[in-house]
Amino acid sequence: MENSISPPLSDREQVIRRKWSRLSTELPIHLNTLGGYQPCVMLDLSLTGMKIRLSTECHFAKDLRHGSGAELRWEGMETFGEFIWIVPLIQNYNAGIKFYEPLDPAILYATRDLHDRFWKDGGFKAANRQLARRWVNGLC
Repeated sequence: MENSISPPLSDREQVIRRKWSRLSTELPIHLNTLGGYQPCVMLDLSLTGMKIRLSTECHFAKDLRHGSGAELRWEGMETFGEFIWIVPLIQNYNAGIKFYEPLDPAILYATRDLHDRFWKDGGFKAANRQLARRWVNGLC
């Protein structure tokens, strides 16, 4: 799989890049790109960027490149950015997205609360059960 990987960052860029702490999480989110729409998983979030996991079954994942635009949505929150790195793994891709504008800190706090509720309520297993119920009832 050929994906554009970013060049190594300078020492100064590493310091700037890690200026904001990260919220480690595992939440379902929605990714929109010019290639299409795909559910994916947020792995971490900061005021300036996000790390995601994207399935290799995603039809446009192999076409993503450094600089590709992204719209990300989760639980009433939304932001826009661009891919800055993409790493193909065996069953998925991990990718870093830099936001065009920093997030409001309130979004980071709300996402932390969402993370806590999501996992308290059963995480992905419960979310998949709920989705199956909606599908059986014709709500999807």
